[in-house]
Amino acid sequence: DVRVQAVCNAVTTSDWSDTAHFTTMMNVVAPTVTTNDATSVGQTTATLNGGITPRNETITAQGFEWKATTGGSYTVVNAPGTTLTYDLTGLTTSTSYTFRAFATTASGTTYGAEKTFTTQQGSVVAPTVTTNDATNITTSSATLNGAVTAGSETITAQGFEWKETSSSTYTTVNATGATISHDLTGLTPNTSYTFKAFATTASGTTYGVEKTFTTDEEQQETCPAPTNVYQLTMTKTPTAIIYWVQEEGDVNEWKFFYKKVSESVWDSVITTTPGVELIVEDSILYEGYVVTHCTNGLWSDPSATITFQADHSGIDNYTLDNSVSLYPNPTNGMVQIQNTEFLIQKVEVYDTYGKLLNVVNVNDNTAAIDLTSYTAGTYFVRVMTDRGVVTKRVVKQ
Repeated sequence: DVRVQAVCNAVTTSDWSDTAHFTTMMNVVAPTVTTNDATSVGQTTATLNGGITPRNETITAQGFEWKATTGGSYTVVNAPGTTLTYDLTGLTTSTSYTFRAFATTASGTTYGAEKTFTTQQGSVVAPTVTTNDATNITTSSATLNGAVTAGSETITAQGFEWKETSSSTYTTVNATGATISHDLTGLTPNTSYTFKAFATTASGTTYGVEKTFTTDEEQQETCPAPTNVYQLTMTKTPTAIIYWVQEEGDVNEWKFFYKKVSESVWDSVITTTPGVELIVEDSILYEGYVVTHCTNGLWSDPSATITFQADHSGIDNYTLDNSVSLYPNPTNGMVQIQNTEFLIQKVEVYDTYGKLLNVVNVNDNTAAIDLTSYTAGTYFVRVMTDRGVVTKRVVKQ
């Protein structure tokens, strides 16, 4: 189409030097731009398609503008020819994109219609969740342990679910990091609990295996009974020395009960050391036991019952007792033992709790024991001879 504008000048027929002038003007027609459907849509790729029909202006740029549908600015890519294509890469899976073809001339830019496509869903890899054994278990607390390794999706929550094993309802606690832990408190003693680690993504929640633990049984206050009650020796008639061992407990005192085997009434004596020296009738069989009184105010159960008596087998105990001497006494270290009448076979050293500290084998009328490394206090030296046994006290300074 041509629009003609004529401009006429007044002329005479005789003035052929003047000429009539006019200017023609062309209408501008924009190119036709078409946006076609995207093809070859994959998880991270797609091909944009379109077409251009040029008109009466030169096209200076052409191609596509594209963006994530929820995004802001378009990205421009160029595509030559009248049939337009462009391969997009590096896209995000399961995401909607918008695009349109365009052509630019001196008069401006012409766009095709907007089109959309959605990339394919990628392979979903669930997180790896491990439940590890509980640790630091007490009567009322425990530490839950586990591990979480992310898969292909973002983890939105992770931690543990736990409950009493007999309960139907779990409690959820959160824990961060690849190695996760959580300290439970306020638990019930001697009770079974179940727990499992978890991690949540957009696709759901993945759990580790269930684990169980049982809180410790609450310990009741006790007062342990003495053990190893025994008759150490008789020093002289009619005396019996009884000792016992207190392996546990914070003790205030001990109470030793004793009586003749033939009788029913018990006598007792209280002591603050684990041992007693009793005056008993000569050659009469006695029985006895001991109970412990602890600082928590409780009394123990009775110990085992033993029998004992003042025995005069062999020689007179008085003679044997006086034939054995220890010197120096008190001592700072070495103690000499001498028996003027009998052969010494063995020497044993005991503390005041009746614990055997040392044994020295001897085959002579004299012997020596070294108390240098012992703490200051009283010790018992039991001297065994070929004619009997005698016990002496010695003080270490």
